[in-house]
Amino acid sequence: VSTTPGVNPSELYRTTVGASVTSSTALGSSGLQLWAATDDDMLWVPLPFNFVFYCQIYNAVTLNSNGAVFFSEPNNYYDPGGYLPVGNGAFVADFWLDLNPAQGGQIAYGQATDPSGMLGFVVVFDQVPLYNSILTTTHELWLFPSGVVRINCIVCHTGSNNVLVGLQGSTMYYNNIAYGAGNATGLSWEATRLPLADSVCGTLVTPLTLSTTTTTT
Repeated sequence: VSTTPGVNPSELYRTTVGASVTSSTALGSSGLQLWAATDDDMLWVPLPFNFVFYCQIYNAVTLNSNGAVFFSEPNNYYDPGGYLPVGNGAFVADFWLDLNPAQGGQIAYGQATDPSGMLGFVVVFDQVPLYNSILTTTHELWLFPSGVVRINCIVCHTGSNNVLVGLQGSTMYYNNIAYGAGNATGLSWEATRLPLADSVCGTLVTPLTLSTTTTTT
């Protein structure tokens, strides 16, 4: 898996590599709910706070059981197909590849507090198998009221599959963080919205509730 931390002029977020992670910072939190997801599944979830993402404020997301969280135009695709941009939706690819939670593991989501005491919304994939594989992935996505996005890869194997990690606000604004096949175990990334975004975006609409209309394969 190759990573591309930093920022380009067309990007509205700065991505930094965080400290190595060896265990989930959210599992066991009392505010989490389990999602009994099936293969290529989706789930609409309200956020516990308004979240600024690129040029829009959102109060709900749709989870994709293959490792992506959509703010708009959700889909259940199992293969994101290489680099961003992908489709027209706004989303975070926390570790997007062909997973099958129907084979085992668990997915949990909800409000939780990170080790530093910051309250956020988290989605945790715990030992979720790759499709038709004995390999599993354990990773978590954090969204914070400040607009920060954090991705922790605790045990992240891809097998022979390509994985996509990144943020997309539109086909104009997106940040590729990691891509390819390999092992991302222990890696952590944090994406912070840049002041440039305010001048680019102008007045934000408050808030946009995600439509429950979805795209399926």
